[in-house]
Amino acid sequence: MRNVVTLLSATLLLCVGSAFAVDLDRLPLSEIQQQAITNSLTLKTDDWTLSQRADALQSDLLDRASISTSALTQKNLQQDLPATTVVTVKGDVALTSTLSVSAQIDSNQQSSVSFSYSPFADDFVSASEREQLQQAKLTLAYDQLTLVNNVEQVVLAVIKAEQTLNLTEQNATLTAAQEQSKRSLLQQGMASASDVAEATQQRVSAQQAVYAAQLSLLDSQQALQVLVGTDVVVPDINVETLTKLISQRSKQLATLSVETIQSKNIEQLLLQQQTLTSDMADIHVYNPDVRLTGEYDIDDNAVKLGVSLSFSRSQFGADTLTDLDQELALKTMELAQQRDQLQQQYQLLTQKLALSESALTARQLEAALAEQDWQEMILLQQQGDRTLLQVDQQNYLKNQADQWVFEALMEVYLAQNNLAMLWR
Repeated sequence: MRNVVTLLSATLLLCVGSAFAVDLDRLPLSEIQQQAITNSLTLKTDDWTLSQRADALQSDLLDRASISTSALTQKNLQQDLPATTVVTVKGDVALTSTLSVSAQIDSNQQSSVSFSYSPFADDFVSASEREQLQQAKLTLAYDQLTLVNNVEQVVLAVIKAEQTLNLTEQNATLTAAQEQSKRSLLQQGMASASDVAEATQQRVSAQQAVYAAQLSLLDSQQALQVLVGTDVVVPDINVETLTKLISQRSKQLATLSVETIQSKNIEQLLLQQQTLTSDMADIHVYNPDVRLTGEYDIDDNAVKLGVSLSFSRSQFGADTLTDLDQELALKTMELAQQRDQLQQQYQLLTQKLALSESALTARQLEAALAEQDWQEMILLQQQGDRTLLQVDQQNYLKNQADQWVFEALMEVYLAQNNLAMLWR
């Protein structure tokens, strides 16, 4: 039975271990994030939506130009003269929403150039279309920032899984050595069969922990592959690198305050608020229309100028104004609620960051003590008071303490990232 279990264990170890045998270069974190951005279907969709919104706002000059042809037949009933027909070709182009120019020529070779200026004319692009474009920009920026942050977190998770696997493998080696030591002591009559059985159970548990760590690493690598869209090998981020990243992020967070928080939702609400305010400003009971016109007759070398003022009743009534006013009040209330929620999130995330920093300090103290104990154990072993197995055991405890320091650093860095996301 023991041989069957050993064979199954070896087979599992071989199968899982072969999954990590990927011949790829270790890429910097920035390149992994760039690959994720390049391969992301979500960002491609956001970019397509943004381009569609931008195209909808663009209006080529040819789109605003028109050519018309008219024919006028005249017949003087009092004179016995043949009817005359004058064919006129006219071209118009709107340079802006308020200014347009036109030119015309007729079959009598009479030609003229004119312009028209209307300061109260509606813009080519509506406020809602501008809002849609801005929202598309915000969505693209937010999704890209979220993807970069997620890739960073998964990369750190892969590194943590790799270090955990190394630590569990070291523990498995130690427990196997301890079991062998107990068997030797048993043969010398210095250990009991129960001691050997306990050591065997510890070895089996340690080996099971290795298998669990291998599967955890495989899951983390698969999660990273899903985000990036291809197989990558994570960079070698150590304590020094992570400490430097934390220091850089601390300087960035020090320049920010809760008053400067602008989340995606708040910016969208502000855009909607501005759009509603613009719509309300455009609604009048009577809409004025002032038109300045000018014409230059090329053949007669004459200039004609004119001014016209007219009022048209708006199709919007008092009910429309009331509805917009209520919607604007609702958006303003929603905006205030969003700001309150961000204030609460800021305080909560700040507290979490402070707690993770305190935990890091405690872990660093534990690691320093473990390092000191290991150095003392080496001296005692050199004096013959300790065995090599005891030194290896203390080295494992030191490595475990170092692993806890790295995990505490990860928690601090991720807490910083979560806080920084409020300024996305």
